[in-house]
Amino acid sequence: MDSKEIKKAKPVQWHEKLAVLLKKLLGPLGIEVHSGVSVMSLPPETDILLKSNRQSWSDEQLQCLPDGIRDTKASNIIIEFKYSESVNLRSFRQIVSYDHHYKNTHKLSEDDVADFILRDCNKIT
Repeated sequence: MDSKEIKKAKPVQWHEKLAVLLKKLLGPLGIEVHSGVSVMSLPPETDILLKSNRQSWSDEQLQCLPDGIRDTKASNIIIEFKYSESVNLRSFRQIVSYDHHYKNTHKLSEDDVADFILRDCNKIT
């Protein structure tokens, strides 16, 4: 097998092999084992994405961004806006999920994306 064939070879799907083993071990005990299960019907969507059309934010752009957000060097800013909802553990899990999927989908580094949860300050208790 030459290097071109190795590059074209599909990676081993180890989770599928583990699932087969677990089915054999756990199936007789009445435990269902599933592999490759879709965890959502629709892809997640963030509330707002700010994306600079330049290599870095211009002074003019930075002046228009809110405090905190203007301090980031990331060119992609994910904003989860909580106007009528509380900020809670679910909110943080949600934005971490958006961050993960957005970076993977667009092949971005940690430094390319920053995440923010905005909340109506009048509703903070």
